[in-house]
Amino acid sequence: MAEGLAASGLALTAPDGRVILRDASLEIPAGGRAWIEGPPGSGKRALLKVVAGLLPPEQGEVHLGGI
Repeated sequence: MAEGLAASGLALTAPDGRVILRDASLEIPAGGRAWIEGPPGSGKRALLKVVAGLLPPEQGEVHLGGI
């Protein structure tokens, strides 16, 4: 995806060993919108932090606008 946001294969583990993200992926075209939904503790906030570049993933890649 040249434009927009793409994330693939994201993995993240909490310091206590809990798996927060496992093979998480998403693709949002430029100008698009997305809704992230799930039960408490399912990793929504962690996913947003990784995609925003505030938290490095243990695995996977995030591309914004082709970068």
